[in-house]
Amino acid sequence: MLKSLLDLSKLDAGTSYKLEKPFELIELVGFLSNTYTPIANNKKLVLQFEFMNMGVNGDKLLLQQLLGKLISNAIQYTASGFILVKLASNNDCLHITIEDTGYRIDAALLDKIVDEFFKVDSTRNMDDGLGIGLSIVKRLCKISNTELSVKSLLGSGTTFNLQTPYPNNALPDNVESLTNDMPRKISDSQDHLLEAKTIAVFEDDHTIFDAYKQALTQNGFQVLSLSENSQALARQLADINHIDCILSDYRLATTTGDLIIQQLRDSFVMEIPAIIITADTSPQHIQLFKELSIDMLYKPIGYSEIVEAITLLLKNHQNQR
Repeated sequence: MLKSLLDLSKLDAGTSYKLEKPFELIELVGFLSNTYTPIANNKKLVLQFEFMNMGVNGDKLLLQQLLGKLISNAIQYTASGFILVKLASNNDCLHITIEDTGYRIDAALLDKIVDEFFKVDSTRNMDDGLGIGLSIVKRLCKISNTELSVKSLLGSGTTFNLQTPYPNNALPDNVESLTNDMPRKISDSQDHLLEAKTIAVFEDDHTIFDAYKQALTQNGFQVLSLSENSQALARQLADINHIDCILSDYRLATTTGDLIIQQLRDSFVMEIPAIIITADTSPQHIQLFKELSIDMLYKPIGYSEIVEAITLLLKNHQNQR
């Protein structure tokens, strides 16, 4: 509650600065999914994201805060069912819809829910907060010139619509990183390098896995979806001839990426090139991955950077053979 009050104070004082720059939509979705999916799961709710990756020019941190407040609010006031977050292009700008199967809000109260300290009577027993989360959303929308609307129907929960002013653009098939001012192009030799290369991907967030798979297949890779369960994985590997590279999140649902990578390497009796994606920058993990000859990528990261990292790793591995 204190943090929320401080956030309000900063927004009203105009001390929150906008930082608009290009980013990939998957970076935003990845952060939101990693942050709020476990919270939704704890309430036995399903948090889903529907999106196609695209380039966006806007304030990613502001959007993280804005959408985080709305997703958190939806989780808090939904007893069962799901929260669906849709991100798409509308008039060449990013449009976001957040739907939930929570409690219906009376139409007469919809304009009031974004006011400070306002709570809907029917949900007071579900909340020990101050009722200022949506008032922060209102201010963030004002700062970012985002249009906010809300509707609520009996039996259908509540839907928030946000029309941002942030321009978006489609990414080319051979995706180039938006975080680097120098364009990178895949040469003919690299195109040949990617042919028929098989990548084993371990990611327990289905939204992120699907985005990785789309990016990799668009760039000529074949993607394997394998179990992180040791026994099930061993049975799957018995039917696989080879794996060219391993891409794994570090913290999986029941194990860690380094153990998964080691099991695959032991199974094929070779040091398969591998990359771990992690938010952990501790020296002990950096040293561990170095000793295991595992490359590291740090979250948040766009999938174009992942494609480029795999391409470079395979090229270096081929040159060393």
